[in-house]
Amino acid sequence: MLAVHSATQGIHHLGADDYQRFIEVNTYCFPVGLFKHLVSMMLAGIPELFPELRLGWMEGGCGWVPYWLERMDEKWELRGKAEAPNLKRSPTDYARTGNWFFHTEAEEKMLPYVISVVGDDKLFYASDFPHWDSDYPKSIDEMLAREDLSDEAKRKVMRDNAMRLYGLT
Repeated sequence: MLAVHSATQGIHHLGADDYQRFIEVNTYCFPVGLFKHLVSMMLAGIPELFPELRLGWMEGGCGWVPYWLERMDEKWELRGKAEAPNLKRSPTDYARTGNWFFHTEAEEKMLPYVISVVGDDKLFYASDFPHWDSDYPKSIDEMLAREDLSDEAKRKVMRDNAMRLYGLT
């Protein structure tokens, strides 16, 4: 299992060095760091070359995932054979069928849509405890109270998927 955790360190690498306030850097850098690494790993063909590798994408939520997969699919269709020859299928197909998992937090409104794109077996709950912006333990109750998710999806997101990601099953 490999965790890809975004961060604000090295902001000059992410184009955030023009920001003056923590709120700007924190808002921008966490998902953009994941964008960068997902592009590199996906288009290098990592899911094809290492199909058993379990990857957890941490600290950026999951709402960005459908957009980024759709964008990578488009570029892969146009240039994949020449520039990403190790990738035999679309990025979205690998995300749906492979061992890549994306973290979600309880308040993410886009969670049902993300599930429709990658499936309810590719997402796992993260409390973000003990960070300053964590809602834990309240977030557990919030996730379980969601009416837009099935009980099966909640069980997978809250338990089963993390167990698979960490090799505990």
